[in-house]
Amino acid sequence: MNLRQTVGVFCLLSLTLPLGWAEAACPTRGGNMVSVPAGSFLSGFGRVSTQMDHDFCIDQTEVTARAFNECVAAGGCVGFQKWEACVAPVPGKSPNQCIKGFDEYPANFIDWGRAEAFCRWAGKRLPAGLEWEKAARGTDGRTFPWGNNEDCSRAQYERSYYFNACLGFGGKPNDTIRIGSFSNGASPYGALDMAGNVKEWVEFRADPSVPPAEGVYAESRGGSFAEGAGYVSTFAADRLLGTAVSSAQSGFRCAY
Repeated sequence: MNLRQTVGVFCLLSLTLPLGWAEAACPTRGGNMVSVPAGSFLSGFGRVSTQMDHDFCIDQTEVTARAFNECVAAGGCVGFQKWEACVAPVPGKSPNQCIKGFDEYPANFIDWGRAEAFCRWAGKRLPAGLEWEKAARGTDGRTFPWGNNEDCSRAQYERSYYFNACLGFGGKPNDTIRIGSFSNGASPYGALDMAGNVKEWVEFRADPSVPPAEGVYAESRGGSFAEGAGYVSTFAADRLLGTAVSSAQSGFRCAY
């Protein structure tokens, strides 16, 4: 078969592969991924037309406590065993990674450095802010992964003293919950929990090969269980914590 025939067969196969075939090429270490195609989408509060010039994969869910502990056991991540909060763990006050029965909850109390290290161990990377936004938003500029209206039945958010519109809704705890609990809150590409539960670190460096400078503030997306609708919107970005700082609301997902 000559070069022209080979290229022709490849193109024919590309045209006939089923929708979502690219997910087969996404790595699965640390969690399954969904594919997001190149192309334009509406970004930011002003819904500006923005061109995404590459296909990419993003984790379908937030990285779980189980997956993070696997990274720790393999020597790829720094764990929490020495934290006092892990010696006698208490739900809501200790990392989910330290609590028995919380394997399928999102890893939390994760600082940016731990998130970046996990993604490297998994053969992935942190998503860029615009990648994260397109994966959460799709192409039509929607405010939330599911559409434009607030909805306590589609995400874990507004469950705190200051933001309490969803407090106690559906009998769910006012804290992090098991990943994938809101299948009806999926993004257009099938990514789950991109609004609420834990806020997710993204890549903020202009050059990812250069370590972040001391004292800089990292960026997270998606908001948390304790934050209001404006914070969990598809375009909101949080730049309040340094790369070595975390909270019960801090988690992540990876891209490729």
